[in-house]
Amino acid sequence: MARCGSIVPLIINGKDVLTNDHFPVTSPGTGKHLHDSSNATVAEALDAIGAASTAFETWKDSTPQQRRDIFLKAADILERRTAELVEYEVQETGADAGWASFNVSAAKGYLLDAAGKTASGEGRVPITQDPAHGALIYWPWPHGKYINKYAVILTDVQPSMRIYHEESFGPAVSLIPYENDDEALRIANDTDYGLSSAIFTRDLRKAIRLAKRIETGAVHINNMTVHDEVVLPHGGAKSSGFGRFNTGLEEWLRIKNITFDT
Repeated sequence: MARCGSIVPLIINGKDVLTNDHFPVTSPGTGKHLHDSSNATVAEALDAIGAASTAFETWKDSTPQQRRDIFLKAADILERRTAELVEYEVQETGADAGWASFNVSAAKGYLLDAAGKTASGEGRVPITQDPAHGALIYWPWPHGKYINKYAVILTDVQPSMRIYHEESFGPAVSLIPYENDDEALRIANDTDYGLSSAIFTRDLRKAIRLAKRIETGAVHINNMTVHDEVVLPHGGAKSSGFGRFNTGLEEWLRIKNITFDT
């Protein structure tokens, strides 16, 4: 991590940027002050957008091989700096080393997956109503939960409690009794969030039937809710986000129509 003294700078256009305002970063695990971090303002955000727009002018003309090499280089950096990145996450978020390692490994997997898809951009030539005119459509590439082995088990959880409705993203498990499947579904869906869920049962038919009615982006049967795969679509429902990633390049490509006179 690039640091200037005890303050972590922003990185804009490949350069360290120290802001006048900064805030302390404290480890939630130890309560120890780790460092201060630069605090971005609207001005820095606009600078970052401008840098990205400038970089796009080069990126859009790059070859699939050049893009692939960039993703592979990024994955290699993650691989070489895994121990360092894991330590940062442990210190700054309070996660254990296992969860932090999972995140770094998953990030590397996404980069490798993207690298493998750089040559798969394509287009199509539709048949137009006027045979004297043609068109083509192509997809140019754009610029491109916290788990702990020691969980807190909460009983007698009531709807009036925040833990009942909100995503805690902490090592907490709420035990809420129910009488039947319909009540279990009502409790599971009684929240504004819906990222991931899990069903544990020996009855696979029942699990699939319930999975269709749970309002989350993913349902994992007889497995933990954190079960992300780079080849599977991922995203939430309700207030847990819009859209999906890992659904293919279409989510990241800008579709363009080009018409021409033959």
